[in-house]
Amino acid sequence: MNIYLLYTGGTIGSVGTPLSPMQGPQFEAAFQSNLESIITTQIPGSSISYDWFHTVLDSTNMQPSDWVTIAQKIVSNYANYDGFLILHGTDTMAFTSSALSFLLPGLSKPVFVTGSQLPLFYQDGSNYSLLYNTDALRNVLGAIEFMTFGIPEVGLYFDDNLYRGNRAVKSNASQFAAFSSPNLPSLGLYGVLPKLNDALILPQPDSAVALDNNLNAVAQQLDAVAKKIDSQSVIQFPFFPAYYNTNSGDSLAVSMLTQLRSISPPLKGIVFESFGEGNIPDFPQMQTLLGTFNTQGMIMIDCTQVYAGDVNYNAYATGAWLRGAGVLSGFDMTAIAALTKLTVLIAANASAPLETIKTLLGTNLAGELTLYRDLKPAKPSNVKL
Repeated sequence: MNIYLLYTGGTIGSVGTPLSPMQGPQFEAAFQSNLESIITTQIPGSSISYDWFHTVLDSTNMQPSDWVTIAQKIVSNYANYDGFLILHGTDTMAFTSSALSFLLPGLSKPVFVTGSQLPLFYQDGSNYSLLYNTDALRNVLGAIEFMTFGIPEVGLYFDDNLYRGNRAVKSNASQFAAFSSPNLPSLGLYGVLPKLNDALILPQPDSAVALDNNLNAVAQQLDAVAKKIDSQSVIQFPFFPAYYNTNSGDSLAVSMLTQLRSISPPLKGIVFESFGEGNIPDFPQMQTLLGTFNTQGMIMIDCTQVYAGDVNYNAYATGAWLRGAGVLSGFDMTAIAALTKLTVLIAANASAPLETIKTLLGTNLAGELTLYRDLKPAKPSNVKL
């Protein structure tokens, strides 16, 4: 098995006091001297090729353009490798794994993202040795073992679990069990042996849409996306109990409406994190404002801020009005998946009609949503990515 390993930074590659990420050449040397023999013993006949970000990042600093850079590196090397492992910081790992699932259409090989809560190495002078009592080694070896199954997905591997990349969220900042998947069971679990949940794995793509057969087209699309993605502003906006009446004459009150009005265009899209089953306060001023956003061409999508569950506009009056205001249901997508999906779609379809992007948002593109209550929209045949 030929493995392409991309090191972007993060805790997994950090050493010293205080911790700071190793540079790419030092990380490659430490990995080769400490881990390659373990991996080739575990998977006979395997080989590893290394790449890295020239400016390694704490993942807190990861930008949408960096998602595209990772995707471009994978596409550039796709024909030569059987699996792709991205080493990444945990803070925004779920954003990156989700974005990659939308940036790499027709994926037929495993692309896994992993990292750790504690470093992989410690430094003694100019030498680097493994830290055996942390989660880093276990995450790397487990991810590579699952890659041998040839899963055609972007996965996030952590603490013995393989999650679909666009379903995962970081749910614990101080435990090794740092990630979870609120609306979909894990795709695989490493117990005594690695075991897949076969019923959940996405099928291999048809040859006509497989990335293998469309590398040049996808590379061109990614080049176009790279030029747009950082300027196509999409934000998340969480609702919370707050003051809404802007007509009281109280100049000291900062209302929820005031906050929303301050984010009007050039914003391209907004992911609402709503209450319960997708409910947003239905005061007349709120209804008017969201209707205005819709008229201005802003794309709005509604995801519940509750950890698990889905949006159901049929349940309450405070949710039923949103369709009429142009707000799209996020179904059971995480807010992270909705944000990355909308960001990628807007950048990839800059000249397409808004309705095309809205249709795609409600379409299950990479296993990111389950359409419980509404019919699945037809996917337009002329849509990029």
